[in-house]
Parts: sequence; structure tokens; C-alpha cells
Amino acid sequence: MTFQTFQRPAHLSVEVARAIQREIQGGRFKDGERLPTEANLSEHFGVSRGVIREAIVRLKSEGLIETRQGSGAFVLSADGPQAFRIDAGMLVQSRELAPVFELRIELEASAAALAARRRTKRHLTRMRHVLAEIGEMIERGDWGLDPDYGFHIEIAEAAGNAYLLDLLDYVTRRITYSIALRRRSTPPTRTVLRRVHKEHEQVLAAIADQDPERASREIRSHLEGAADRLRLRFR
Repeated sequence: MTFQTFQRPAHLSVEVARAIQREIQGGRFKDGERLPTEANLSEHFGVSRGVIREAIVRLKSEGLIETRQGSGAFVLSADGPQAFRIDAGMLVQSRELAPVFELRIELEASAAALAARRRTKRHLTRMRHVLAEIGEMIERGDWGLDPDYGFHIEIAEAAGNAYLLDLLDYVTRRITYSIALRRRSTPPTRTVLRRVHKEHEQVLAAIADQDPERASREIRSHLEGAADRLRLRFR
């Protein structure tokens, strides 16, 4: 491997991700190419596998790679920064994460209102399926970010606006890395997860009833609660 080494910083995973990103954008890895294994990257950079996993989460949130169960991480794009860009690695501190999370709230409030107007039976079926999956995971004490992300994206799908969906997907993926770090240091209790699940159900009920104002209000309340649990403060 030709990855450049670095001095040991405060956030090793951020530096590892940036080193890999430079190699991708420099053409060292092509679209669709598999990255070295977690073990190989850990040995090369001289860091733990946990650091490598966090770096992979960040690269995934940046839209540079995708992970495939049992196969590893693969390059999605070697393109440079887009016109509108949020650097996930800069969202570790609350003051950087807060405005992006606030943007997410405004986007999702609009998406929920549109979803309430435009949802179909198929949309409702898919949302209920995701919520059922989340409920089962909560009872097992195992709730990651993926099913929660899936529920919110289903709402954006039901809104029926491809541009809103893409923007929401972009913003949500960028904050995933920071939220994962925070939840790892202070994991939510099962009681909190059940309350969050109830909030999801209230959002879905408003969408099912085709009540745009209520749907927007419920998801705003849910996400503001999430911001509070993450100790974010808006100006």
C-alpha cells in the first residue's frame, strides 16, 4: 500500500479517513475497486481496528465508498468535492454539528408534510415494515443507525420530490459519523429507544391520516428531542 503516514492526532479516525480519501481522489483506487481489508489498514496505519471502522463510517457518509456484507468496502466515486459539500469530519464538535442538524430538521419537516399529502399505501406499508424491524431490535437491545436512517428516508421517498430526497440523504449521511461517535460514548437506554420509537409511530400516524401540519409538527418535535439528547444547542 502507498498510503501516506501521519503524526498521531486527536481524532485518528478522521486522519485515517482523509489519507484514504486522498488516495481515492488521486486515482490510486478506481470506481468499484475494493479497499484493503480492515486488518491490512489497521496494520498499515498502526491503529486499532476500531479506528479503521470509524474511518470507514466517515468515508461512507461522504459518499466515497459503500460497504457490502461479508465483502468489505468498495469505492463509489473518485470525484472531487461537489458544489454543495458538508465535510463529515468537521462535525465532531457540537458547534459544527448543530447547524447541519438544524438544516436536517427543516428539510424533514417539509418532507413529512409533503409525505402526508402524497403518500400511497405502498409507502405506508414500507414505513410500517421498518418500524416493526426497529421495534424488534429495541427489544433485543440492539438498535443501530441504519434502521432509523431507513425510516426517515422512507418519509422522504413518500414526499415525491427527488431533489428533496437527494438533499436529505446527503445531509443525513454526513451527520451519521458524528452521531455514531456520540452514541458510542453515551449509548441510549432501552427506555429512551422505546420513547424514540413511539415518536416515530406518531409521525407515521400523522402521515397515514394525511395531516401535513401534524406530520411536520411531530417530526420536528422528534428531531428536536434527538438534538437535545445529543446536547446540541441552536442559535
